[in-house]
Amino acid sequence: MEKKKYDFILDVVGSRSIFDCKRALSPNGHYVMVGGTVPRIFQVMFLGPLISLLSKKKMGLLMHKPNPADQDELMELWETGQIIPVIDRQYPLGDAAEALSYFGKGQHIGKVMIRVK
Repeated sequence: MEKKKYDFILDVVGSRSIFDCKRALSPNGHYVMVGGTVPRIFQVMFLGPLISLLSKKKMGLLMHKPNPADQDELMELWETGQIIPVIDRQYPLGDAAEALSYFGKGQHIGKVMIRVK
């Protein structure tokens, strides 16, 4: 069974290697890391440009002050269904400790949500 490929990955945790993320990208996909551990940031900083140079996949870091206009554009893309978040698991509020434990293992793919209602 072929694994799903993504056109865009916005990584705010940085817990997976750049090579895992590269494999998850579609042929012309983009990967952007916003936050993560220091070793992962260095990995993307040094290997991202090399991968981008050798393939159609673009990989890099987002390291600038957020622009409110960009945030508005992202919100519009989300509202129109052009950006679809990947939700790995949902937990009721009573299982918040289990949700945090699962999240802490760093094996999730997508968001881990805690439902209040």
